[in-house]
Amino acid sequence: MWYRRQYENKPGNRSYVDLDDTAFLFELGLIKDTDKGRKPTIASILLFGQDGYLRGLLPRPVIDCQRYLFHHDDYSTGERWHDRTICDYNLVQSWLAVQEWYYRFAEIPFEIDPKTLQRKDIPQDYTAFREAIINMLIHQDYADHSRKAEICHFINLTKFWNPGDAFTQAKDLLEPGEKETRNPILVTAFRRIGFSENAGWGLRDVFKNWRELGRVPPEIRNDKSKKVFELTLQNEILLSEEQIKIQKKIGVDLPKKEAAVFAYACRKKQISIYNIRDILGIHG
Repeated sequence: MWYRRQYENKPGNRSYVDLDDTAFLFELGLIKDTDKGRKPTIASILLFGQDGYLRGLLPRPVIDCQRYLFHHDDYSTGERWHDRTICDYNLVQSWLAVQEWYYRFAEIPFEIDPKTLQRKDIPQDYTAFREAIINMLIHQDYADHSRKAEICHFINLTKFWNPGDAFTQAKDLLEPGEKETRNPILVTAFRRIGFSENAGWGLRDVFKNWRELGRVPPEIRNDKSKKVFELTLQNEILLSEEQIKIQKKIGVDLPKKEAAVFAYACRKKQISIYNIRDILGIHG
């Protein structure tokens, strides 16, 4: 019911409001005709399956969300998480549960829409978190039953760890154009309700949101040998007051974009064309 509401409310979708659920799922390719009648696909069970059917297919949780009330550097001290949500149900229910978990710590600014005079309760980093979470749901390797996806939120950063590497090289994920995906039916299902519309990967939207907030660009680790994909969002301003003071102290007078690139180089000691592309949001 939730999915169908989102689908019908998205402009451009062909309306199936008069169809029952089975016919609706058939039209979307999530139910197939077989010799024994119409049967659900694996994707439909992952998306909408009841607990017993889902766990027969996936005996591990979909995502494990953990929040820590300290910096990532202090992670080795052995302190436990402060807040945890384990999602061991279908992808739609998991998305709603992770979103609720995120809102428990999200910073919501007090902002009034000048046209409606209604308060806007959308966190400034919502787009980045939304696309990062959806990426975890649609791109992880569901054939891997020994490892679960994890989101670890610290005071200074958030790590999104996924079993299953991206087929595309990390440096190419932000380039325009379609990318090869592991779960194309899941990608299409979420795209139909307005998620991850950017050629199957929402990473460009993640980087754009982080850039608009002036924060240090996200970091991607795509480890093909270990079949792991990790995205790190750092809650830190790139062109900080300290960095501005440093540039003034050494007599550097740069335009804002160049100053941001210089600030990143100061942090990392080295910089590539791809880093500059990510910082400025320009084509490689």
